[in-house]
Amino acid sequence: MTGPPAKAKAAASVLAAGAASAPAPGGRRQWLAGSAAGVLALGAGAWPAGALARVAGSAAPARAPGLAAPAREAGAASPARAPVVLPAPLRAIWASCGLPDSALGLHVQAVDGASAPLASLNAEHPYQLASTAKIVTTLAAFDLLGADYCWRTRAYLDGLLRQGRLLGDLVIQGGGDARLNSAELRQWFVRLHEQGVQDVLGDIVLDHCGFQLTGQDHASTPPPSPERPHHAWPDAFTLDDGRLRAAGDLAGGGAAVRTPLQASLSGSRIDSVVAQLWRASGGRLRGRVRERRISDLAPGTPRDGAGRPLAVWSEHRSPPLPELVREINKTSDNLAARNLMLSMSPGFPQRAATLPAARQRLAQWLQRQGLAADDLAVDTGSGLSRDERGKARAMVQLLRAAWRSPRSQGFVQSLPVAGVDGTLSHRMTRGQATGRAFLKTGTLLDTRALAGYVHGRDTVYAVAVLVNHPEAPRATPALDALVEWVAARA
Repeated sequence: MTGPPAKAKAAASVLAAGAASAPAPGGRRQWLAGSAAGVLALGAGAWPAGALARVAGSAAPARAPGLAAPAREAGAASPARAPVVLPAPLRAIWASCGLPDSALGLHVQAVDGASAPLASLNAEHPYQLASTAKIVTTLAAFDLLGADYCWRTRAYLDGLLRQGRLLGDLVIQGGGDARLNSAELRQWFVRLHEQGVQDVLGDIVLDHCGFQLTGQDHASTPPPSPERPHHAWPDAFTLDDGRLRAAGDLAGGGAAVRTPLQASLSGSRIDSVVAQLWRASGGRLRGRVRERRISDLAPGTPRDGAGRPLAVWSEHRSPPLPELVREINKTSDNLAARNLMLSMSPGFPQRAATLPAARQRLAQWLQRQGLAADDLAVDTGSGLSRDERGKARAMVQLLRAAWRSPRSQGFVQSLPVAGVDGTLSHRMTRGQATGRAFLKTGTLLDTRALAGYVHGRDTVYAVAVLVNHPEAPRATPALDALVEWVAARA
């Protein structure tokens, strides 16, 4: 639902009047994406000097810098004196959607210097963040985990290996890899065979103990369902996003195996698929595939029956953090964001991750960025939780600190680009913002949000727009018009 056509036209006419003096856009911008970096090809003069070098360059930094800031950024208003700055064009744009001012939290400020906000309304009121919460999760991950971080799935041999036959169990320890899929797992199994494990006389044990979760951890998030498979809960061993999208043939070992079509992939279903993949890769299994979710032994490294730690036999690694973050933010991957949040639990993977420990570490990181305890609250890391709320001013403060970091391109490149890719590929396709607005989207039934960076003619702005209202979808055209207005500023 986008609201009455007359109101959308009113927003467009206000925007056109406000941008009359701006230069005409240089056509559709192209996003040339590499595996972990991209380059924008823009018309001459579309970017401020030095901006292209910030967001387009070589591969992501070898190590992400800290974002430490003073106790409170200079010039930031106290909650009791939050500025109300809403230029007339923006006020008309917002009025066009018919929602009350109380539904909107807005803050726009240049990334450099100590200038006053370009626009601000209800910036000290906490709003539902929806998927813009992924900005907080991914920025913290760059700082706390480092750009070289990757998820590791490990194989251990719990038994003697003789002439390709394992006299015991093959233990597959999940390391939180939310990107692991059936094709990658099968290829890894082929490598295990090449390393000498062809026949498992015992069981294949799927070790989920890396994440220790309780039912209370999911209390504020909707449960997964056939209608909403993207609500899959985090798991240390995740396969195919926790769901099977379609049936397919897994050829190998002289036979083709047909995988079943299911709405979700868990419990006996994942056991069945792993068994099929092992056999399709050319392996033999005399026992069964079973799962271990609660460890009664020491956490971290799996141990044999005598309590002795097992040695890592083989390891499958995910892509490095910049590529993981890019996928999380471009596609708004909820499961990967939740797994990444848990990966920040202190000591993981040597120590089992818990959500309370991850929340505490993230809260401490936010305090080191100069944010107050009630500025931003992240619960599970994806924005699905109703407990993930924040202030528009605080989000902009965090974005400004991130932009000033000398190695910020890995994060900036992860954000959807207006009219070009990700969740913004079909929005703002023709106008001042096309190719010049890097924004994370946020969508819940009663929430529409945008947060990130908008390149004006000479200035880069950090932007946070949060709309909470039962009819929030009506605000989408106004949000896009607001971004267009910012892109036309000097």
